[in-house]
Amino acid sequence: MYEARMMKLKVLSTIEMCPGPLDTDCWIWTGYQNPVSGYGQLRWGKRPWQAHRFAYTAFICSIPDDLDCLHLCDVRPCVNPDHLYLGTDQDNQNDRKLRGPDYSYLRGEGNPHAAVTEVEAAEIKWLALEGLHSQQAIADFYGIDQTQVSRIKLGISWPHVVPVPPTEAWKRYQKEARADVVDISDMEELLR
Repeated sequence: MYEARMMKLKVLSTIEMCPGPLDTDCWIWTGYQNPVSGYGQLRWGKRPWQAHRFAYTAFICSIPDDLDCLHLCDVRPCVNPDHLYLGTDQDNQNDRKLRGPDYSYLRGEGNPHAAVTEVEAAEIKWLALEGLHSQQAIADFYGIDQTQVSRIKLGISWPHVVPVPPTEAWKRYQKEARADVVDISDMEELLR
């Protein structure tokens, strides 16, 4: 009983509710998300868990080894127990074929965790692919982490955006950054 209560508290302390495709909100896992699969992950005790399986176990019941925990909402980081159900791997494949993947409401600016706009992501991708500026400089300008710049460049984040040249604001930023750097030839002139 104590263990189940602690598991529920863990789930509830690591979510953000946001609208999804169903009538009730998705509970988006705000802890670690596997960048390849998109599923939330955590460790509980000495065991690794997928967050949605953990939530189902905490709120509903344990999951038999021969069953998968499936999403009614098709939102991989969602851990809302009302959006989860048990089924076989074949059930999961049939559902995927029937519904098709539709994550458009969480894509780009529709994602409540988006740190940049779609236009900014397109500019970031262009700058990162151009390779003339460090990813850290790009990250500093857009107020994000360097890792996010790398993910945008590689198409892991914002895979649908087409790179576009940045606005004049980027050019002004670069000009100001260069103005802060003292030219060594100016120093030599002063030392004479």
